[in-house]
Amino acid sequence: MKIACVNIPELPAHSVAALKATLREFSPRIAPATEFAGILDNDNRSRDHRHRHNNNHNHNDKQWSRSFWLDPCGMEALFGSLCGWAKKLVAALVSGGHRATVVLGFQRYATFMLARGNHEPLLLTGSRQHERELLAKVPLSHTQAELPELSNVIDELGLLGLHTVGDLLDLPAAELRLRYGDELFNLRQLAAGDTELPLQPEKTRSPPWHEMQLEPPASLLAAIIAALEQCLQRVIGITTARAELISVLAITLSLDIKKNRHHQHQKTSIYHTEITPSLPTVDAAQLMELLHLRLDHVSLVAPVHTVRLRAHTERPRPRQLVLDGNAADSCTANRVVPKRERSRHDNPFSDVANTALAAIKARFGNDAVSFPVLRAAILPEAQFYWSDD
Repeated sequence: MKIACVNIPELPAHSVAALKATLREFSPRIAPATEFAGILDNDNRSRDHRHRHNNNHNHNDKQWSRSFWLDPCGMEALFGSLCGWAKKLVAALVSGGHRATVVLGFQRYATFMLARGNHEPLLLTGSRQHERELLAKVPLSHTQAELPELSNVIDELGLLGLHTVGDLLDLPAAELRLRYGDELFNLRQLAAGDTELPLQPEKTRSPPWHEMQLEPPASLLAAIIAALEQCLQRVIGITTARAELISVLAITLSLDIKKNRHHQHQKTSIYHTEITPSLPTVDAAQLMELLHLRLDHVSLVAPVHTVRLRAHTERPRPRQLVLDGNAADSCTANRVVPKRERSRHDNPFSDVANTALAAIKARFGNDAVSFPVLRAAILPEAQFYWSDD
């Protein structure tokens, strides 16, 4: 069975959701490579080693999450061939501004390592034997970025003249485990395909949303804001139950064009906009303030008969998960309420600045604020681009 691996060397965290949406246009079954971190994590390590691994956990997750697997099964019927499917996938990623590498092969770990080390946008392995030959040439040093805890062991193997994945596969598994431990043994098993599991695709679920019909249609901003506030409470309730935070809030107002004879020629009866808080949050007051700023200066051509809110959510960092003020009720409900938790490393001036920028974007539009993003390039003027995200 074929499998494809997509690697994005420069993938900002805020672009992951958009990337996954693009990938799902080519396959409904996608999975991040973060599951390898769990396979390589072993319960038999010492407590001190486990503590060091946990300290590097966020770094490893960031590294592994740059790669995704896609199941191309059945796509040849839509794209003519799997080769054509892979070429269109590369084209879609490039048009989205991603410097991506796609490897279409047979084994997940092999495609992952080949995607990490390949400099061409597309690599097709013709057979399992061809794939194993390519994997055998991959330097072991390529695993050090994802598994820093193996750096010393890989350096030691290098002193013994063992530099590639093929050299690692030539070693006897039992003796390797006895001398170097479970982590290197697990890595060898992955490379050999002995621990290959079926693809575990991410489960997709609809984003939190709520809509309300206004009867009669409302023209006054106060009535529209009141309806949006009720919708927001429902959306926040769903988001909190999932232990997530709202990163983007989409507002859709359906206009009753038929009620306005002067604007019956209007082709669109929908007003759509989005607001972005300074940090992902479930704070209703902060979100309502941004809603006010966005809608205060909007001129609607007709009354509003339906309001709809939809939230783009994300998982909070571990330190953002704290119990709500009513801890007993939260514990009784067997859930954790995500809330912003300030640590001694937080910069209060940065929070104020981000809040001010979020207010500017809410008042003047999301494209009113942009910032430079660095990228690898030869010419100085090509080494950055302006982003609105």
